[in-house]
Amino acid sequence: MRSRLSSDSVRVIRQKIWHLKKWILLGLFLISMLGAVGLQQWYFNEEGIEIAINLPVNPNGRSDIAANAREMWRGSQIYINEVNRQGGVNGHRLKLTKVVMQGADHEKYAVEQAKKTANSEAIAMIGGYYSSLMIAAGKVYEDAEMPAITGIALADEVTKDNNYFFRVVPNRSWRSSFIASYIYQVLGHRNVGIVLDPEDIEFGLGSAQDFKASFQEQGGTVTNEWLINEQSPEAIATELVALNPDIAFLALQSDQITSVVKAARREGFENPMFVAVSSWSAQSLANELEERENPGALSHDVYMTADLIYDVASKVALDFRRQYATQYDNEEFRPVTAISYDVTKAMVAAIEKSNVTGHANAIKEERQKVQQAIAKLNRPRNAIDGLSGQIYFNNDGDAEKPPAVGIFQKRRLISAYEQLKINPAFIPSVKEAIKEKEEGKNITQLAKILNKEKLLLVNNLPMKVANVIYTGIDINKVLEIDQKESKYKIDFFIWFKYHKRENLEPRLVEFINSSESSLAIENPVQVTVNGEIMTEDYEAEEGDLITEAYRVKEIFQEPFEFYDYPFDTQNLAIRLRHQSLDRSEILYVVDLLGMRDTDLSQTIKNWETHNVFDTITDWQLKKVSFYPDVLSNLSTLGFSDENRSGDRLEYSRFNAVIEVERNRKAFLLKNLLPLIFFLFVGYINFFIPLSQTKFAAVTSLLMAVVFFHLNLLNKLPERVGYIVALDYAFYSIYAMLGFQILLFVIGYYKPIRANPQYLQRLTMAGQIGYPVTLVIAFVTFLIIYV
Repeated sequence: MRSRLSSDSVRVIRQKIWHLKKWILLGLFLISMLGAVGLQQWYFNEEGIEIAINLPVNPNGRSDIAANAREMWRGSQIYINEVNRQGGVNGHRLKLTKVVMQGADHEKYAVEQAKKTANSEAIAMIGGYYSSLMIAAGKVYEDAEMPAITGIALADEVTKDNNYFFRVVPNRSWRSSFIASYIYQVLGHRNVGIVLDPEDIEFGLGSAQDFKASFQEQGGTVTNEWLINEQSPEAIATELVALNPDIAFLALQSDQITSVVKAARREGFENPMFVAVSSWSAQSLANELEERENPGALSHDVYMTADLIYDVASKVALDFRRQYATQYDNEEFRPVTAISYDVTKAMVAAIEKSNVTGHANAIKEERQKVQQAIAKLNRPRNAIDGLSGQIYFNNDGDAEKPPAVGIFQKRRLISAYEQLKINPAFIPSVKEAIKEKEEGKNITQLAKILNKEKLLLVNNLPMKVANVIYTGIDINKVLEIDQKESKYKIDFFIWFKYHKRENLEPRLVEFINSSESSLAIENPVQVTVNGEIMTEDYEAEEGDLITEAYRVKEIFQEPFEFYDYPFDTQNLAIRLRHQSLDRSEILYVVDLLGMRDTDLSQTIKNWETHNVFDTITDWQLKKVSFYPDVLSNLSTLGFSDENRSGDRLEYSRFNAVIEVERNRKAFLLKNLLPLIFFLFVGYINFFIPLSQTKFAAVTSLLMAVVFFHLNLLNKLPERVGYIVALDYAFYSIYAMLGFQILLFVIGYYKPIRANPQYLQRLTMAGQIGYPVTLVIAFVTFLIIYV
């Protein structure tokens, strides 16, 4: 009777369990379907925050216009995708809507398109290419109270007197005046020849006029002006050689620049040239015979302003470059790609701060909120960090940040050795002095401030000449890595390449993350002056090109993160800044040409060939990065607000970061073989008859695993108080051993122990459940960490 009742009870229990499983599976299915529908609604629902992007189309089919339109779309879409992958803006998905505008003489069409955009559900407009079209469209946007941000349309009138139009780069007159100041005050040239295209009213003619006015106002002389539509490049080149101006200013489009540069160099004009556009590339000369035989033969000493140059690019910009190359089959992005990315980032930041929803019934009020948020980006402390630097706007809605000045060497655009940087500390006093001078109250105060502080006045802003120090590092050996102390010892060469200036000593650096606070570099292993190796006793003259190389062997430290331990990667960084000079006086940039291996993958191969890591068998080289950035400190330095404004001290910092990953195979073989043995012993216990000895064996095994776990964790720094990947692995093992102990306890329950059939099923559950759990845990780890 007891046996039959027990059998009936078992059957009832089985039925209940089966029904419970069905309801659980049905519930999980419904939850997954609802989740999938919700996810689909989030990604593909037409509702969301819409942003219109204005792209150019040229009726004449110019390939460069089409390429720039494509790159503008890519730059914006990349950032939109980044934001949407992270959950959108305040829970709302972002959408880009294309608005196409034709050539520069289609103002009527631009107005019609602008009206359509203004009447749409788009909360804002980004992009824009032709200034004339943006001026016409801007009036429509302003009437509709629709905020817009551009980075390509440069005419002053685009943003001037329009509170709803902004620009992430300086306007045309600001940039042209900046170039004139750089040529006159930094390069020291007093006469210039101008080559322009008078038919290019938007850019060529306007840039030439702005440049000429500023250069002459500073005391310079314009030797001659050549019109590209009236004379051939060869005829212009002949006259350039005959008149021989100190420098030529080319207010032309890219294809015209290529023709003039090629003709001028072939004719024998060797003086510098400065191009007005920021998109010309010396690679356009790559197929010329002279350039094939000697890269840079035609393109040498050609200057250009640029919003992004790789040797001064931030880590974020370099990461974007890698991401772009990966996404678009190793293509190199154009300057407009980065500008479009920054335009989109600025607009999205304003949308996020406005807490808008994009609902059509509140579009007017929400557009106003976005415009107000953009207008508040009006000073460096409120700025957004973009690929091209900080993004903030002046009262006219324009950026006031000096572009980088580049010079072409071997067809590569690198930073010129002198850059102009705003010194924000003196902006209030300089503006006050300018105001007093205009009012005739104290006409000498401005000159006194500029002379005393060695400042230059550029576009009514106080600027200093920052000396560019080309810096390179070559690793000889990574000697040790102490993960418990988060320290590492590196032997490397470091060099500084710079123009000789009074009181300029680039070697006076502070290694920010050195374990030795007083580390100094002295006694160079080699010094070259203008390319010639010097002996110990040498004297360099002002302006000479000096390269000083030093050898350093030092212990550095960097906070290691162990969340993925033992599948972790760590950064071995070398970071330095000048001891006393801020970034308005000195800039450390990456010497890409000096390191020769401009392809970082080749750098890694060379290091592996030279056994840089042969003493560190527990780690493998994964990636290397060289980049400058800005180190900021907040301090008034004791100055009152009446004398100086800035409480933000900015230093140029150079970073060499080696990313290493733990040798997983070595770690597993060295440390986890005992664990595999423990797991095997645990599994064998399921095939041994139940006894107290077996229970004692399992508990002893559990204690052994605990001690082994603690021993591995003891290799980590004491500050690691969080759970690491290894912990989860051991938690899985604890769960399996706990499951085994639970089965033993159940097996000792008298009714179960008295029934051989129950014991057999209990043992089979362990024999099957134990390896299945182990496989699931193993596969999960492979998916997450491998």
